[in-house]
Amino acid sequence: MAFVFKKQIFGWQDMLRFKHLTKKRKEMIESASTTPLPTTYKVNEVAKSLHPKLLHVTVVSTKTLSHDTKMYTLNIDPSYPEEHFPYFRPGQYVSVSMNIRKNRISRPYAIVSSPAEALKGIMRIAVKKTGGIMSTYFFNSVHKGDKFTISGACGNFYYEPLRDTKDVLFVAGGSGITPFISMAHDFKDTKADVRLTILYGSKTKKDILFYDELESLKSKNCKVIHVLSDEKLDGFHHGFIDRVLLERYIGGRDVTVFASGSENMYAFLRKELQALSIPDYRLHLEANPAGTLPETNYKTYRAVITIRDRKYYIKTRSNETLLTAMERANIAAPNHCRSGSCGYCHSKLVSGDVYIPESKDGRRLADLKFGYIHPCVTYPRSDVKLIVPFQERK
Repeated sequence: MAFVFKKQIFGWQDMLRFKHLTKKRKEMIESASTTPLPTTYKVNEVAKSLHPKLLHVTVVSTKTLSHDTKMYTLNIDPSYPEEHFPYFRPGQYVSVSMNIRKNRISRPYAIVSSPAEALKGIMRIAVKKTGGIMSTYFFNSVHKGDKFTISGACGNFYYEPLRDTKDVLFVAGGSGITPFISMAHDFKDTKADVRLTILYGSKTKKDILFYDELESLKSKNCKVIHVLSDEKLDGFHHGFIDRVLLERYIGGRDVTVFASGSENMYAFLRKELQALSIPDYRLHLEANPAGTLPETNYKTYRAVITIRDRKYYIKTRSNETLLTAMERANIAAPNHCRSGSCGYCHSKLVSGDVYIPESKDGRRLADLKFGYIHPCVTYPRSDVKLIVPFQERK
């Protein structure tokens, strides 16, 4: 009985509290400070500083590295004094956006400069003229003083000491050397406890990018080995980066391998490393953007793109990604990596058939279940309907 009696008392007290709730709330409101709440908080400001969505940059110098590759040194546009290059992980990339032929085009480019340079207000990227819209325009038409926007640093192609070994091997082909320049500089700047070997494949000596810079990086903890496929010279290996060469510089050690180059190079390298008993988890590959499929007789389809409350009706081609089709139609579709890995362009496929290369399909299981795709690596195989996230155009 005592237990029941106590329970009734608490219930009665609760009713009194409820009876006076409106009065108490009014008193609290009237006694509160009249100072307006802040429009932003320190934690949000720090997060924005470390992970900016967009940066306005200007080209302060250009340098020709080879017949088809140039380096561009960037500073923050003086018109935006509140912006600055954030600290990033060496090996990451930025997505460059600019207006070309009245269309807004974006492409990812690896950061060449080190985080230490970024803290001094400098960022370097290298652009190879591949024949694409962006690379051709960049190579031919972007000069000192030109301005455009870039994203914050993106990507997970970087050295992680908690995951990777102290013996590290970089394997690069052609312009694939660019992220390794940043990583090697950072190892040197931070005096990292890393023993680095760089195997760099080029056609001829004149095709080697950053030759002098690579020479300056050499030390007891950093070896640089050049491999020339089309030229025989003293002091250079001739041929390709094959099992014999890999075994010579791996030497049975527990090593982490980072590779940056073509998809064909990756397929060959993976087999060679497996023969040397290097497990797949010790191999990290730089993602390559999806390109145009080799279809001579491509088909044309219709796409209905919904972004918020607007609908766009565009034409698509079976040999190009849905993202490329949207860019041709001047639709501001979100994108960063263009390789199916970052998920930034994550969109809902309402209807239609599509093709996604297995090597580029970075979707989660939930995406597969609920019908989401990454337009940057998705090719149409019929008319499609797509719901795309909104991206503010700046």
